[in-house]
Amino acid sequence: MTGSVKTFTLADGQTAMVRQPTVDDAEALTHFLGDLPPMEQACLRYDATDLRATQRRLLHLDGENHFRIIVEVETLIIGDLTLDREPYGWTHHVANMRGVVAPGKYEVEASAILFREGCRLAEDVAIERLMALVLPQHTRLVATLEQTGFIFESQLKGFAKDGLNQLSDLLVYSNDLEKVWKQAEAIMLQMDIRMEG
Repeated sequence: MTGSVKTFTLADGQTAMVRQPTVDDAEALTHFLGDLPPMEQACLRYDATDLRATQRRLLHLDGENHFRIIVEVETLIIGDLTLDREPYGWTHHVANMRGVVAPGKYEVEASAILFREGCRLAEDVAIERLMALVLPQHTRLVATLEQTGFIFESQLKGFAKDGLNQLSDLLVYSNDLEKVWKQAEAIMLQMDIRMEG
C-alpha cells in the first residue's frame, strides 16, 4: 500500500479515503489525536498533543516493521491505525495493531475500514498474526475486535493506567491474519461499504 490511496463509498454516499500519512500530515494528525477523549489517548504510544512527537513517529515509519494508515472524510482525519512488529526474533511474524477512530457519525464505518485495511497491509508485508491490547473500558473497540475475528487471550491485572491515571486491567486480543481478514471483509459487506475502482 506504500504511496497508494484507496477510496471507499460509505453507506450514505460519502467518500472515505485511506492512505499512509507523511510528515506533512503531522499537524492534522496531532489535531485529530488531541481531540480524542482521554481514555482513547491513553492507548497511544506517545503524547498525542505534542506535534514534535507526532513528527518523530511519522519519520519512524520504515515500510518494514512500522506502518501507519489514516482514514479521511472531506480532508478531515477520522481514523488512525498503526502496525508495529519486532525487526527479528521469535515474534517477527506478529504485529501489534492499534487503532483509534473519532466518535461520531462515521465511527463504526471508519473502524471497519481501518481494520480491513490494516489486515490488508499486514498481509502485504507477511505478518501472520495480529495482537491488540485494550482496556476493558474500550467497549466499542473490544466489540470491533471481536466482530473482526480477534479472540480474547488474557487479562493482565493492573497492567495499565487509563486516561484518568487510574490502574486498569489490560486485555490481550489476538488472531491469525487469515481469520481476521475474512471477518473484516464480511463486516464491510454488511455495512454496504464499497471500495471504488
